[in-house]
Amino acid sequence: MENEKVTSDLKTYQRAKRLTLDFLRWWMARLPADQRRKPVLVFDAKTWSVVDMISQIQMDTEIGRRYVYYYTTIIQNVKTKQKYKSYL
Repeated sequence: MENEKVTSDLKTYQRAKRLTLDFLRWWMARLPADQRRKPVLVFDAKTWSVVDMISQIQMDTEIGRRYVYYYTTIIQNVKTKQKYKSYL
C-alpha cells in the first residue's frame, strides 16, 4: 500500500513537472533571445531567469521542486476561482 502511494505521488509530480516545464518553455519562446537570461522570476527571495529556473527543475533541485509545487498550486487556485465565478 505504501509503495503504491509513493508511485502515485511520483507520477503526479512528474506530470506537474512536465506542465511547469512546458509553461516555462512556452514563455521563454515568446521572449526575445537577449532577455531569456535576464532575471524575471521572483521566487524564494531571489530573482531567476527563465533559463535558470528550467535548469533548476530539470536538475530536480529543491528550488526546482518547490517551484513546481508553487506553479501547480497557482494553476489549481485559478481553476477553482473560475469554477466558482460562475456561481456569483
